[in-house]
Amino acid sequence: MATIAFHTLGCKLNFAESSDLARRFAENGYNQVDFKQKADVYVLNTCTVTQIAEKKCRNAIRQAHNLNPEAIIAVIGCFSQLNPDVIETIEGVDIILGNDDKHKLVDYVLNHHKTSTPTNKVFDISHLKTFYTSYSSDDRTRSFLKVQDGCDYFCTYCAIPFARGRSRNEDIETIVGCAKQLAKEGKKEVVLTGVNIGDFGKSTNETFLDLIKRLDEIEEIKRYRISSIEPNLITEEVIDFCASSRAFLPHFHIPLQSGDNKILKLMHRKYERELFAERVNYIKEKMPLAFVAADVIVGFPQETKEDFLSTYKFIESLPLAFLHVFTYSERPNTIAAKMQGKVPIAERRERSKELQKLSLEKKIQFYEKNCGNKEKILSYNSKIQNSFQFALDYAKEKYPDIIKPIFQKENQYSKGNDMKKHIITILISIMAFAACDKVYINGDLDGMWRLEMVDSCGRTEHPQGIYYSFQRHMAQVGKYYSEGIPVRYIGNMEYTGKTLTISGLRKFLEEEKECTAEELAMFFLFANDVTFNIEKLDNDILIMESNGRVYTLYKW
Repeated sequence: MATIAFHTLGCKLNFAESSDLARRFAENGYNQVDFKQKADVYVLNTCTVTQIAEKKCRNAIRQAHNLNPEAIIAVIGCFSQLNPDVIETIEGVDIILGNDDKHKLVDYVLNHHKTSTPTNKVFDISHLKTFYTSYSSDDRTRSFLKVQDGCDYFCTYCAIPFARGRSRNEDIETIVGCAKQLAKEGKKEVVLTGVNIGDFGKSTNETFLDLIKRLDEIEEIKRYRISSIEPNLITEEVIDFCASSRAFLPHFHIPLQSGDNKILKLMHRKYERELFAERVNYIKEKMPLAFVAADVIVGFPQETKEDFLSTYKFIESLPLAFLHVFTYSERPNTIAAKMQGKVPIAERRERSKELQKLSLEKKIQFYEKNCGNKEKILSYNSKIQNSFQFALDYAKEKYPDIIKPIFQKENQYSKGNDMKKHIITILISIMAFAACDKVYINGDLDGMWRLEMVDSCGRTEHPQGIYYSFQRHMAQVGKYYSEGIPVRYIGNMEYTGKTLTISGLRKFLEEEKECTAEELAMFFLFANDVTFNIEKLDNDILIMESNGRVYTLYKW
């Protein structure tokens, strides 16, 4: 049996389309394998939002060619739509399709004969009116249902209207039919996706509100989530319906891009920051525990330090739970690429770091506000892994396996102490922040650790309720007081494989207050900068030494 491997970059829309293509190839006798394996056909569904996305595409092409020089390599999607000539020069590429023809990929592959020149079928899509319904099935945790494509906004920084065409959609009955098919396949959770999803209905004289009302009637689908939706298109009527609906989650992603009106005007956005604040606050009024995230671009042309500070303070004032921070990247043929007042790359990166830190604090605040709440868990089997468990509010694509042992070990570790009533609600919330990234930067170290024993000159202590949490470059240490109040310190982390350094610890939310020696002593830390020597580290146990003390930790 012939084999095929997919590598999808970018948005949920791309994942829905890749999944649809994978099903068509399966119907034609192809067995799907991992992209890192040798395959007969490699398909790259590409993104062009940033230079990094384009770089990832080029690297993936080279990776596929190295795995199997004889394989057919097909490049589709937004990068191929805008830069087919660039892709043609990359060794190994056989088929290049734009966003109008990629649904025909099966035919192109079945009829392909290797030549020295790639098949290039990329055409102008500025007047494209066709819409191809797609959904993901069994290759992602949740199913992504494509309900809209293209965009009419033409923001000055964005190349997507040139890559995807004008806004268009299928009618509600067709979309509902796809959702019913997902229900028949046993899917319980669906994410509605598109380029500018709130613009749904332009092609069919319908509205996005009409769509979500109809989808809510499909009782077999237990949950829906709306993907990114513009602040000027998420109306109070949409928010009101979500607040009272059977299945739509209190989870919203609303692009802000800048919190300064001058920059928003330069971007050609369709709103001012006051409208954004109004929408976010209205959501929180109707759904106090709603998870609200936002996109932000830093380093846009003519963005001064004062403009950035204005954005920072504006975001700081809002009840947001997460920021998706983009460092501005020049896109060819966009208005912004030709603007004066370029922000130096180094400055863009520093501003990005500042907002990422703010995002971290916002996320922790959100989880802390939800501590103690009880929600229904959606559990089901999947071909991806054996089981999944999802709460109503979530920030990532999936909770990691590290959470599951908490449910299994709750009785083992919580009987007889005051942590019992908090261990499920608090720890799941914290761990969803601390350990749910799809890629663990530091391998076995990343995640949540329970401090079991401290050995000092033959004397051992068994602390109750002290944990260490490591993720990317951030470290947390925390303890639970008898009254159940979590006390935590957060700082920077540097891990070399042999040593672990935690620095800049401070009590969360008390930004200017340094930790005292007495406070740190509770956590067996005795300075604001502590370096541990790693004695042992595997999936379940961490042993490290500092200042004559040996610390033994077990992974939760």
